[in-house]
Amino acid sequence: MLDAIFLVLFKPLKFFKQFFEDDNKYASRALFIVLIVAILSAISSYFGAAPMTELFPKGSPMGLISMLTTVISTLVMVFVFWLINGLIIRMAASKDVKPWAIAAYSISPQILLGTALIVIGALFPMNLPNIRLDIQDPLAFQEGMQRISNLMQTSFYGQSSRYLSYLGIAWSLLISFLGVRERAGNSKAITVTLILAALSALFMLLPILLKPVGG
Repeated sequence: MLDAIFLVLFKPLKFFKQFFEDDNKYASRALFIVLIVAILSAISSYFGAAPMTELFPKGSPMGLISMLTTVISTLVMVFVFWLINGLIIRMAASKDVKPWAIAAYSISPQILLGTALIVIGALFPMNLPNIRLDIQDPLAFQEGMQRISNLMQTSFYGQSSRYLSYLGIAWSLLISFLGVRERAGNSKAITVTLILAALSALFMLLPILLKPVGG
């Protein structure tokens, strides 16, 4: 397992040559990659959500609920995006490229980057100002959440998370391209990469697109 992860991260051309020589062997390990990435992503999301628990009124369960929702949704979304990416590769390149295996190995950079983000979160925790979130006042609650969101995004952890996300997306797209190209050729590899890049861009822009006008 570790040797496969090392190869796909740092010697992807060599990895995919070996992959398609014995694709059943490598495909059987793919789900473990997704599981590892999901767990690491969930742990790193904890460091982004934990400071929020202190901002709700004392005794309110909302802080804990908010944190658990963030962690669990992150865990689930890793599997959802893996399935979607695999389906895109399957539709654009064919089942012969082992689409869900390639989709799994393509997110393996998150093992390194997720670990790095966990370390950053542990060493440089976010210190939010004493803003109390009053769920009884919707307007004040929304304004408080917006202020906190801005502070979190500009924190060292928030900026590290953003730039590591950009790096992870670029790295994953490269691995997907090389994997599909090895079996299906340049044309289909380019098509797959462009579709995955568009999906990633949409996901990154979604919070901005859904932001209320004037928010």
